[in-house]
Amino acid sequence: MIKMAVIPNPFEPYFKRLEDKEYISIKNLKAYYPEGELFIINGEIIDNPESYIPADFTVVIVTAKVQVAALVNFLDSLRW
Repeated sequence: MIKMAVIPNPFEPYFKRLEDKEYISIKNLKAYYPEGELFIINGEIIDNPESYIPADFTVVIVTAKVQVAALVNFLDSLRW
């Protein structure tokens, strides 16, 4: 079983959807969640999800990529 935490907006990480996917030993990360842009396992970004085959019982975070300008604007909005 692969556990996936899908976070549509990385600026709101508490609004997530948890999904269980059946483990298939030949499936890569992109096949488990094709619309995902950024895959994170154990705190590490997976650079090539098309060739990464996760192990059974892996927990995967799936989220959108953040543009640098959007991140800077977000961080600026946190200032008092």
